[in-house]
Amino acid sequence: MSPVKKLLALLSIPLLAASLTVATTAAPAHAALDYQGTFTLQTAGGCAQVQNNGRTAKTPIQLGTCDGSAAQRWAIFKEDGSFPRYWILAYGGEQPLNMCMDKGSQHMWIYNCNGSYHQKWSRADSSFATAQWIRSEWDVFKCAGFKPGSSTLALRDCLVLNGENAPDWMWQPV
Repeated sequence: MSPVKKLLALLSIPLLAASLTVATTAAPAHAALDYQGTFTLQTAGGCAQVQNNGRTAKTPIQLGTCDGSAAQRWAIFKEDGSFPRYWILAYGGEQPLNMCMDKGSQHMWIYNCNGSYHQKWSRADSSFATAQWIRSEWDVFKCAGFKPGSSTLALRDCLVLNGENAPDWMWQPV
């Protein structure tokens, strides 16, 4: 069974046979999801990774030296709709976990995927060829970034007046 099908089984989301389009069964409010691929999320300082390749809820997401490990791989799903929103799922070995990038309380972490706005992200456009912010759908003025002196991801203002904008991220296919 492919990693995507295994993930969908974990999420209790049926796979539509002809494509990688999926639909949640929990409630009609959830949109269909299209698998975009597996990526590393790279910024000037390194790659986003799950701390110690953790697999449990509330494991922090931090910046690490890019090495292509499973801790740095993310399965990206795009919600069907007029404005692209993305679900970013952590990997656990050879397949995605049922753990989404989540805004957390003090910092970003992985958490059980539940479709909340804490787990939905957007980009300026749907092109993966350019570096862009990873913007929170929970608060559209907040982006994935780092607090000064910290390597743990946290939401921060996308535009900071002192010139320290939130970092741009390249979504590099794996």
